[in-house]
Amino acid sequence: MNKLLQELAKREQDNVIKTSTRNAQSDNINNYTNRLLLELERNVELFAQKLARTEMSLRLYDLLRNINEIPPSQHSQVVQRVLDHIYGYGIIQKLMDDPEVSDIQIAGNQYIRYVKDGERKIFDYTFESDDDVNQWVQRKLKGTPFRFDRSNARTDAFLADGSRLHVKGEVVGVQRLDEKTGKVLVKPCTIVTIRKFLGFFTLEQLWQEKKLFDERAYLYLYLASLIRYGFVLSGGTGSGKTTLMNALISKTPEDKQIGILEEAPELQPIHPFVMRYWERQENTEGKGRIGTDINLKDVLRMFIDDLYVGEVRDAVMSYQFLQAANTGSGRVGTTLHAKSALGAVKRLHDLASGSPERLGSNAIWSNIRNTIDMVIQIQRFKGKRRITEIAEVDPEKDQGEVRLIPVFTFEWTGVDEKGLPDGRLRFHGLTKNFLQECAKWGIVIPKELREADVA
Repeated sequence: MNKLLQELAKREQDNVIKTSTRNAQSDNINNYTNRLLLELERNVELFAQKLARTEMSLRLYDLLRNINEIPPSQHSQVVQRVLDHIYGYGIIQKLMDDPEVSDIQIAGNQYIRYVKDGERKIFDYTFESDDDVNQWVQRKLKGTPFRFDRSNARTDAFLADGSRLHVKGEVVGVQRLDEKTGKVLVKPCTIVTIRKFLGFFTLEQLWQEKKLFDERAYLYLYLASLIRYGFVLSGGTGSGKTTLMNALISKTPEDKQIGILEEAPELQPIHPFVMRYWERQENTEGKGRIGTDINLKDVLRMFIDDLYVGEVRDAVMSYQFLQAANTGSGRVGTTLHAKSALGAVKRLHDLASGSPERLGSNAIWSNIRNTIDMVIQIQRFKGKRRITEIAEVDPEKDQGEVRLIPVFTFEWTGVDEKGLPDGRLRFHGLTKNFLQECAKWGIVIPKELREADVA
């Protein structure tokens, strides 16, 4: 067993330590950057002026003239790094600027990893110390309602560009190999995770450019929006649930009033009339909390046509979402984490059954049948995001668990030109309920959806 652990540790070292080793020039730039930042902090008057970036750049060059240990050849790069610290994301600014980078994780001063094109990679730079990480977090949270300190050693914040910032300290760390003893050691450190906002994509773009689904699935989802189908989007972390939900909500007719409830304002649909409700953490006295459960009660007093919940996470939220959705709102929708369409509705049921109201199982299933029309499952595999299931809730089954009727299922057929697994969506045909709803709305079924694939 010890031999196996050593081998695993060696592989981790090969994959992490070697690729993240910084050269002397990188270390020098870090040292020069910290030196100029220190000089700037000493100049309290200058730091307090809150100058525009261009003006601050000129003042930094003035400061550099008095710092002999920083060679003139490095002035431009050092100034840029300091400006990134002041106005942007500091050492990770390059990753934040890269549109192909979706997620960033900072493990104290041990390493920085990021996801690009679906693959995890090691960044060339790291923070000098865990204190530097904490100071960086404080700069990013300054001016926001979120806080992070020893008394509140976690935060889940949202940044000005729409990115999500999760920070955890005090009781977390990473595992590293001690080169001298060969033992695996735990290094306590602050862990920061950033989920970048990658921009808005229309339903058409998700079909034609991102290949999240094919033309028939696009037509189905578009028609489902027209007939006001309620939905659940399920999948793993980073599978694209928020991106697809943005696109679906944006298909809402412009005369409708949309209400969105979230932990933080992450959804960004394109629509002229959207009311946003998000949570507020309690203050240092333990007061002032406004949770999604409270907002949900309030939104029912508003004149809202369609109601969307960013994500159902717990028993209270699941129960209240189903109750609100059954009060006569127009279209409803939410996301949750699950491995399959059936797993999604079962998780929604199990969460709701744990609420303090203790609603019976049959009543919860009945609420789901009356609320949710379709379940969409999304999967990410080696950077590829695909819809793997679209199923409808059978409205005619009136007792016991919900029965799902498959509309699209993904079949893996081989690999693509990049050697990645690929496949196609099999179309099972439109359901009786879908056809009836389209007829009620006067919608003509396009020829692409008139025949199911042969089994």
